[in-house]
Amino acid sequence: MTTHSVYALPKETRRRVLRVPLTVIVAAFLSGFGAAQAQPKLMIQKTEFELGTIYNGDIVRTPITITNAGNELLHIESVRTSCGCTTVKEPKKTLKPGESETFEVQFNSSGFRGRYAKYVYVQTDDPSADYHTITLRADIKEELVPVPPVSVVWLGNIPVGKTHIHTMRFTNQSNKAITLKKVTGLPASVTAATEPKTVAPSDTVVVRLAVKPAEEGYSNTEVTIETNSPNQPHVPFRITYIGVKPE
Repeated sequence: MTTHSVYALPKETRRRVLRVPLTVIVAAFLSGFGAAQAQPKLMIQKTEFELGTIYNGDIVRTPITITNAGNELLHIESVRTSCGCTTVKEPKKTLKPGESETFEVQFNSSGFRGRYAKYVYVQTDDPSADYHTITLRADIKEELVPVPPVSVVWLGNIPVGKTHIHTMRFTNQSNKAITLKKVTGLPASVTAATEPKTVAPSDTVVVRLAVKPAEEGYSNTEVTIETNSPNQPHVPFRITYIGVKPE
């Protein structure tokens, strides 16, 4: 069996080792221990955000605070989101030990309905965990609900210069009458008309779209119905089609 005791060393070597002051040995040990423990550490003040009940079309912003709880410089390598509906304002690229930084996350609820969770991923050089996940949850409601309940209107191939008529319907699922003011965001190739202007609870409003492509190619536009409702003043939907060469 191999012995690691100092007394297993040759006699002359043992004398030299035993003459080293204890304080030197302890100092060397503590120095090595401190170097091994020196590292950055990411601490996120809050990783779960409940945004509550919001309405389709709402844009919600929330601050996120991060701190370098380590004793070395922390490098923020990337901050990413799970989809294009969630955006972030990039934080500082480096944080000193003990330094904090707050950045904003924005969630655009357009086109969503029901219970949703979105995620923000923070990557750093923290050796204990290079990725950290932040979760945002919300219940997304609607007052004017499209029938069928889709937020993207696909109109197919439409010959350039030809007019295509498409009818949409929205049901008022609130407990009060809602007045439609106007339809905004329309491209030059699309016009819209609503009937009636005011829709009672449980009734349906019709939106007629007239699409006349001016050129060939794919078109993808978000359009908004403006209403007098304080809960859902903006009702978004998306119009998509392909302008094709006339036969």
